[in-house]
Amino acid sequence: MKCSINIDKDIGLKEKGWHWIKSYKWTDNSKLKRIDALLTESVKNEIIEFEMVNCEENQVGVDEATEKLTKILDNISSLSCKRIYQSKNPKEYWNILKSLKNKTEKDEIPEVLKDEEVLMKHFQDQGKPSSINNAFMNDIEIQLKLLENNIDFKAETDAPISCSEVKKVISGLKLQKSAGPDRIINEIIKTSNQVIIKSIVKIFNFNSKNGYISKMMDGLVYNRTS
Repeated sequence: MKCSINIDKDIGLKEKGWHWIKSYKWTDNSKLKRIDALLTESVKNEIIEFEMVNCEENQVGVDEATEKLTKILDNISSLSCKRIYQSKNPKEYWNILKSLKNKTEKDEIPEVLKDEEVLMKHFQDQGKPSSINNAFMNDIEIQLKLLENNIDFKAETDAPISCSEVKKVISGLKLQKSAGPDRIINEIIKTSNQVIIKSIVKIFNFNSKNGYISKMMDGLVYNRTS
């Protein structure tokens, strides 16, 4: 269960066990406000600093770099968009799930579904071959290795990501869509790409080079406080 309320001022994040989650909405005035936001000294300095500072090449460095870029985009969003606060009450959520579970238990369940092991094995065996020709499989693997060794041209798949590639992806972003875990809407990224493109390219290449994914991409989990 969740609902949203539109307000123009900050509110407390805790109220009777509820968590208020801030997000943003693009309005008719956001385009002009976004221009003003990008011209502010604080935003310009944050972007320049992010582009120039080198981060540690480890998981901590990836997380810190991602967090810094997210804060920059969040700052631009707060200056450009209307703030929306959503509230979630986990207690109500679990009560609903519990009520649905009780209803399910009262329904009659076919005998075949009651034996979980039989049901699980049935689906695990779907598509399973009755026999495998190991000699044929080994021959295929040998032929594939010969082909790989005889390839003259090997394309570089880990080349640095370019600004043009990122711009192409950004241009394809759909508007009026829900934000991801970072709560940054596509409108902000798409209309600000000329200014923040280098920062985005930097974070992509930094992640690709070091083989780490920021923990911020895991998603957001909100717990009820006592």
